[in-house]
Amino acid sequence: MKKTEFVLYGVAIGQPDYMEEILYVSDKAIDVNNKRVIDLFNEYDRLRLAKVDLSEKPNFLGTIN
Repeated sequence: MKKTEFVLYGVAIGQPDYMEEILYVSDKAIDVNNKRVIDLFNEYDRLRLAKVDLSEKPNFLGTIN
């Protein structure tokens, strides 16, 4: 069974990039251009959406190299 999750990350205004936080996780696609989403996370100036396939094994070595 293929399971996909969408993770919304954000960096608060005035914070460096390494202070990225997980803001929201959903099994449905997240529209970051939606006004409601923008209003909920308006204290963040950098948003990033990642699609994660939970049926695949994670490659931790690939993420640090």
